[in-house]
Amino acid sequence: MTPNAIKIFIFGAGNVATHLLKVFLSHPDKIEITGAWNRHPEKLLHSFSGKIPVYTDLNSIPPADIYILALKDDVVGEFSKKIARLNGLKVHTSGVLPIDAINGKRKGYFYPLQSFHKAKDNYDWNEIPVFIHADNKKDLQLLEKLARIITPEVLKLDDEQKKVLHIAAVFANNFSNLMYIIADKIVSTENIDFKYLLPLIKETVKRLESHSPRDVQTGPARRKDEETMRKHLDWLKARNMNTEADIYRLLSQYITELYH
Repeated sequence: MTPNAIKIFIFGAGNVATHLLKVFLSHPDKIEITGAWNRHPEKLLHSFSGKIPVYTDLNSIPPADIYILALKDDVVGEFSKKIARLNGLKVHTSGVLPIDAINGKRKGYFYPLQSFHKAKDNYDWNEIPVFIHADNKKDLQLLEKLARIITPEVLKLDDEQKKVLHIAAVFANNFSNLMYIIADKIVSTENIDFKYLLPLIKETVKRLESHSPRDVQTGPARRKDEETMRKHLDWLKARNMNTEADIYRLLSQYITELYH
């Protein structure tokens, strides 16, 4: 291992932990993974057998510069107490939790903004922003050094800024995907494949690379086409899609008020 490599240890075996391990492993000259922990080691061994040491005993965790708690939000606080004896910087990967969710003196967060899935082999980390924060300047510099090894998009955010970013991400990603679920349900009533909507979705996303979201809004509500909106609502109600009709009405009202 390179003498000046940053030593990393990861707790967790979920989507975020898996892809952090993958990208860290791709920089062996700058990052040394001293190990990973999970109560169910098979989750780690399935993907990383022979590549990293896997631990199940918290009392045998090796030294590291940074301990990354890639765990569920509701267990981070209590879990950090269990590893209080470890001297390195402890960070979580949550978009919601504040820095003080971790118990101890040296703490922070290392938050990559992306929707990770184990099923996908690799992500282009050059396009994934990582947001960092630490409770002292030296640790913040260490986190920035680590982040810049894997991505050029690194930004320091405090708790309030990160909370705002996460709310926006829920709207941009989770809620937009819900719209795709509803769209899939609608076209399936006539045995139409959802794939025919993909070119439309891709074109909308492509426009966002050079225009603001407000400038690319289209559709009947944007035009205030009340006749088309009424027909859409009638169709949804006739098929007992009352919840979908309520969503359609609320979103259309929001768009109409925004532009008219």
